[in-house]
Amino acid sequence: PSSLASGINVPAGTPGVARNADGSIAISNNTAANVDARVPVQYLGLANSRGQFATQFGSSIYNSLQATISHQYSSGLYFQGAYTFSKSIDNSSGSSFQDELNGNSRWGDLFSNRSNRGLSDFDRTHRLSVSYQYELPFARWAGVANQGFGRLAHGWSILGLTTFQSGTPFLIIDSGALILEDPESQNGTNFATLAPGKTLADVLTTGSVKSRIGNFVDLSAFAAGGNCVNDQNEVVSASDASCTGYTSVGNISRNRFRGPFQQNWDMSVIKRTKITEGSSLEFRAEFFNIWNHPAFQSRRRRVRTTGITGSWMWPAEIRRFSPRLTGRGSFSSR
Repeated sequence: PSSLASGINVPAGTPGVARNADGSIAISNNTAANVDARVPVQYLGLANSRGQFATQFGSSIYNSLQATISHQYSSGLYFQGAYTFSKSIDNSSGSSFQDELNGNSRWGDLFSNRSNRGLSDFDRTHRLSVSYQYELPFARWAGVANQGFGRLAHGWSILGLTTFQSGTPFLIIDSGALILEDPESQNGTNFATLAPGKTLADVLTTGSVKSRIGNFVDLSAFAAGGNCVNDQNEVVSASDASCTGYTSVGNISRNRFRGPFQQNWDMSVIKRTKITEGSSLEFRAEFFNIWNHPAFQSRRRRVRTTGITGSWMWPAEIRRFSPRLTGRGSFSSR
């Protein structure tokens, strides 16, 4: 914009604020004392937590296609599947303890309440959940009756819950880029900036998920530190005398990329033994994530300011659940 504070009244003597000849406002530094000159008044508020500036201009939209299929219990088999194809968009998800209302959900461009609009932190394009139960026909195959030795072959069942789902979106920020509009004077609030000649297609690396642990994102795709701006928030060369040392808002929008696909299998093996007409004994073995598939959790990625060669991202976080076997015996009577 030609002026950072067009139409906004700022008290005379406000620190870091001067009036230009054309009537616009020039800002030489950013502090809480001159926040009204840098952020439109209608966007201001004060969060109860941590005393940070907040807004009530949150918005969200969710659309989905949902389908289910089921097979009622018959011939020892039951299953039910539920599939969801969806998209959730908002400008502040508040999906973890670090987000608002806890004071850590900030817009990249404080002059635009749409700057943070993107996929919700919890958005998953595809999700398929299948539950099932199957009574193993050992006794029928062996041709034994439910008495004596035959009791060992009767009563075996397999139960399970399997989930396939898209990975969650993640945001890439430049922790060394401090935008002129930032009322908190904190690093880490700015979106990352693509390096010259790079496109969004260059950001994510290729190959198997295993080979990309720690380098899921290509650091050479970014211009660490962003682009310098003058006191009118116009991009200028870093060597220009009007360069304020602050940066423009990055051009990689919120939650533009998505983490790896996920799957999880939980299974149980049950053996029910009939004791009398009205009582039975049950043993259960439960396996959580039986195939030991790792689930890669998407996190906020930061581009450091020490230059691309020395920059780094948070490594992929692996939530790994080893198979767990528990034996449980229960005696029930009716």
